[in-house]
Amino acid sequence: NLSFIVDTDAKPTLEEYSVYPNPATTEVNFRLRYDRPLTPVTVTFMVYDINWNKYWETTATESTDGTYTAHFDLTGKYGNMASGIYCVRAKITDNNGNITHKTQKFIVKTQ
Repeated sequence: NLSFIVDTDAKPTLEEYSVYPNPATTEVNFRLRYDRPLTPVTVTFMVYDINWNKYWETTATESTDGTYTAHFDLTGKYGNMASGIYCVRAKITDNNGNITHKTQKFIVKTQ
């Protein structure tokens, strides 16, 4: 007889988090993989300038194989981003309210 206990207070784990291309000129992609495939979570990517002013945010709530990718057009409706160092924070929230987040830096080089 096999039994196990599910820990509903366990935070999702980020297994991979990448920003590419880095440095970026016209676009940048944010990709993460977490440890709970097919489990509903909310994934949010937030871009900040070096002074922590929020520049852009996107949220996805669909269940996937545990991988999310977001595309950010640096020349789109937000205008051309100035050259500099930016931060992107990835946040995963599960249905129990457990949150995991990680921040990475990326460089924008205007042409």
